[in-house]
Amino acid sequence: MIAVPAAFVFIAVLLGARWLSRALQRVAAAATGIASNDFRAHVPVSGPREIATLGSAINAACDALDERDEWLQATLTQAQRQRDFLSSIVEATSDGLLLYDSPPDRVILFNQRAIELIGLDERALATRPAAELQQQVADRTVDPQGYHERLRRHLYAEGVHQDVLEIREPVPRVLRRTSSPATFHDHTAGRVITYTDITAESTLERMKSEFVATASHELRTPRTSSHGALQLALAGSAERLDPDDRELLQISLTSTERLVRLVNDLLDLSKVEAGRMPMRLLPHRAPDLVSQAVEAMRPMAGKAGVRLQGAGEDAVVSVDADLLIRVLQNLISNAIKYSPAGTLVRLDARTSGERVTFTVDDQGPGIPADQLPFLFRPFSRVAGHEYDRETGTGLGLAISRAIVEQHHGRIWAQALPEGGSRFAFELPAAEACAAVA
Repeated sequence: MIAVPAAFVFIAVLLGARWLSRALQRVAAAATGIASNDFRAHVPVSGPREIATLGSAINAACDALDERDEWLQATLTQAQRQRDFLSSIVEATSDGLLLYDSPPDRVILFNQRAIELIGLDERALATRPAAELQQQVADRTVDPQGYHERLRRHLYAEGVHQDVLEIREPVPRVLRRTSSPATFHDHTAGRVITYTDITAESTLERMKSEFVATASHELRTPRTSSHGALQLALAGSAERLDPDDRELLQISLTSTERLVRLVNDLLDLSKVEAGRMPMRLLPHRAPDLVSQAVEAMRPMAGKAGVRLQGAGEDAVVSVDADLLIRVLQNLISNAIKYSPAGTLVRLDARTSGERVTFTVDDQGPGIPADQLPFLFRPFSRVAGHEYDRETGTGLGLAISRAIVEQHHGRIWAQALPEGGSRFAFELPAAEACAAVA
């Protein structure tokens, strides 16, 4: 009689154990599914309270994870679409594009146009260090030595930089290279360099310069003859001329002298832009250059009633002294012309890293911001009645820009907060431009 209840107890325990085992197996299966990112498996909520509670918790976790997984998949799909869209834009642009990481050790993004323009293969861009890639590009340019100095500014300097690059092979091209920082959440993530093919524009510009040079040269002989004849007429016949005739001759002589200056400036501009202006690069102290320019312009400043000051840090630049002093004189002359009597024009030279910056500050009427980008174009003039009284050939700033760029520098103008204008240009310090010189 005792054995029968014991058998029932044993069977009940056995069935309970099996049921519990199956429940735990379902829990284990759900856990395995979670580990495999399958969040659709659910545990039946039945049986003892503890198992039911555990099953409910697992099911709730699975539902939450499933929703999270769907959101992540949707986000990933959207990100992939955006990436594909941006890639299509990058590939569709007519400019070559390279994105360097920070610091610039590798190229992390490029397009097919960059491969075509600079002549590097896709495997090299994707796998080789940036230094090795740039050496290959340098070897294809017409100025391999100067290439590295200019590249350093593109990769490491702050802000936007632009220059012109001439490629010899695989196809001769003239490229405008522009670099700018790639920022992400207010941090610099790398540098973007774009290459624009300006070969056609460069060819037209060269043809224009050659035409201007030829025309100016052909004008030299007749303008010299006219100038000499007018001088002789005024000097030899002054007593026989009535005042009206003498005034007409003087006006003609003044106009001829202006034509002489214009033709000379046109010739100089065409020579500098075409790279035919002889340059003798030697180390010079910046304060000496500043001093020579200031002393040469003191008579003009005194006549205009403008005070002229010069200063400079003891930096050294490798330049053609005559050409650089001409740039400084052009900028000082401009400042004096537009400065009221009693004001100050100040010339300075300061160092910043491997660059030397020359500045000419005046206290004149200032230059409107919308006209600053056009100042260095040939025959460009600032609009406004304050500037209408001044005359000139309109080529001084264009010549200055061409000379500075031939020295691997850049030139710009800006309005000063306290009023007036600043014209400035920067050049490589002598140590930094040893390869260029």
